[in-house]
Amino acid sequence: MGTDVYLYWDGMSEELKKIQVCPSIDAGRVGKLRASIMMEKENQILRKIFPNHWDLGEQEPKRYKFSQENYKKLQDSLPDSIQQIRLYYTYTIVFQIDISSHEKLYKHGKPEIERAVIFYNSLIDFFELGMEKEREGKKPKVYISS
Repeated sequence: MGTDVYLYWDGMSEELKKIQVCPSIDAGRVGKLRASIMMEKENQILRKIFPNHWDLGEQEPKRYKFSQENYKKLQDSLPDSIQQIRLYYTYTIVFQIDISSHEKLYKHGKPEIERAVIFYNSLIDFFELGMEKEREGKKPKVYISS
């Protein structure tokens, strides 16, 4: 169980809607975000970014303004900053550097860091896709299923 956030827009193909059904947390580029119930920080961020969409139940997707201002709010809401999390990821996953002696860095375990980086990158992809559809005049809408 978790939260699925879908991005819809005017003229969206049925094929793309079918692709969005995937259970992956890295599908932001196709307009889907997924946060499991265990991903507390990620769910809090989604609630902060889409506060007016959260408790709509099974209603239709609701219009969301993908703007530079809202993009800045998105980036400001990321914990520890995405750059710091990417740095942890590089140290621990890519270069296999043991960061256990760095107490501040070690509070994030390898699986948590890897999952967080994937989710945050997907969130940015999702938002940038929404901004692209906004520029194209396709009136992007957000639907949250939890």
